Amino acid sequence: LLDCYPLSPVVATILGPVSKRKFGQNERSIFSFLASAEPFAFSEYLLARQGSNLYEPDRFFDYLKANLDQAILASSDGHRWAQACEAVSRVESRESATTIHLYLIKTIALLDLFRMQSGLHAEQKLLCHIALKPQQKIKEALEALMCWSVIIFKKHLNAFAIFSGSD
Repeated sequence: LLDCYPLSPVVATILGPVSKRKFGQNERSIFSFLASAEPFAFSEYLLARQGSNLYEPDRFFDYLKANLDQAILASSDGHRWAQACEAVSRVESRESATTIHLYLIKTIALLDLFRMQSGLHAEQKLLCHIALKPQQKIKEALEALMCWSVIIFKKHLNAFAIFSGSD
């Protein structure tokens, strides 16, 4: 995974399973993500990149939303993708939401959506590691997301997932 820098290890791990999904007739390859001039694509990130920042999972979520939203909605992943997008939208609309809340909800959405193919789960330890924030801040943000009914904790996975219920 070190050779994938500046892709986040999480994005590098999820990229393969995402590229294998058939999102309608608009199946996209890794090459499209890496080389296209689409919004939030990796090449756009490289042009604007400053410092040693990684291409993070929240940005990859934004790439999928901006470029493949309709194709994903029409796929077998459509229902779960719609739930993830709704959860993100609900967090974005909250006045008390911070960038860490948005980072976590988008990251959890990706991990939850592709956990079967990637083997990654939205465990608190993983989220703390990739968010590069103090563990207490991540814990507080996760508690807020649960309180807002956008995520749940699945004990059998020891991981967080998008809450599929309604308010």
